Amino acid sequence: MSVRLLPAGIERQTVSRSDAVAAPPVVAGSAPPPRAPERRQEGDASWFTGFAARQSRLNQHTTAAQRALAFLEALQPRLRDLGRRLGADPGGAGGPPPPGGSLEEGRALWGQRHAISGGTLDGELGFFPGGDARQAFRLRGLDRAALALAEGETLTFYPRGMGRPARTLYLAADGDLPSRVARLEQSLAPAGIRVRLDADGEPTLSILESAWDGLREQLLVQGGGRRFPSGWPTRVAAEPVPGRIAPAQWQVEDTDGRRETFRQTSATLTVVEQARTDLTRMLAESASTVYAEHRRPGRATLGAGAHAFAAALAEGSRYRRGRA
Repeated sequence: MSVRLLPAGIERQTVSRSDAVAAPPVVAGSAPPPRAPERRQEGDASWFTGFAARQSRLNQHTTAAQRALAFLEALQPRLRDLGRRLGADPGGAGGPPPPGGSLEEGRALWGQRHAISGGTLDGELGFFPGGDARQAFRLRGLDRAALALAEGETLTFYPRGMGRPARTLYLAADGDLPSRVARLEQSLAPAGIRVRLDADGEPTLSILESAWDGLREQLLVQGGGRRFPSGWPTRVAAEPVPGRIAPAQWQVEDTDGRRETFRQTSATLTVVEQARTDLTRMLAESASTVYAEHRRPGRATLGAGAHAFAAALAEGSRYRRGRA
């Protein structure tokens, strides 16, 4: 006997076998016998739900690692070439060409880091599997000295410019530096901006790299005191915090510059190689996890899957079952 799926409700075909048992006739005037309620055996699909959730996270993590590796594998040979040219004797015959062109190529590639890696690598080559690498910055006029002023002041931030949602806060006159930083953090968090004190005690802000260009071009601040005395929204310079890796600052015009750039190139190459090793190991571990998750399930798991499938069929509104 085979089971046939038909696309409309439940339909049972006539049984044409000779040993089929006919239903008892209904006596006129008597009520038909009550039908026993159907008992549905619900399948426990929790095992499959958990498996699917784990696989989804694993897929996202793996894709992020692959995008990060794509950028690192493009950057690594450029750094090696730049280091080779910088390490050569400038006056030697038959040596490599000047490093200027190689440096420009490295800078250009670094400028595409966010796009190529999908936001999975920040300016320190830290890995962010959610694609949410952040850009740290400082605001001119809102440094440690300005926040430490005794005067209170009401500040209004326009992260996306005039006409967009604004964030207003009051810096109390009796507040200390940590409490004022915490107040800034609380007020600017809905705009995706974080505020921290760095190792030197300077207030440092950060935002998703994908939103950095827009913030830098549109941010306005309005104050009413010594920090921002204009009294109306004014464009404020948002200055990126340079990280350990800053190719824009490398230069090869003189001997000292070449020597320092060679040192920074070598250090960056070490960071790149370590990051590649970590990501490669992560991908290998992910592959092992996938293999382990796909091991042949036991009888109990198979039974649960069969019950879950049967329950899904029973609840599927547009399919019905018939015998052929």
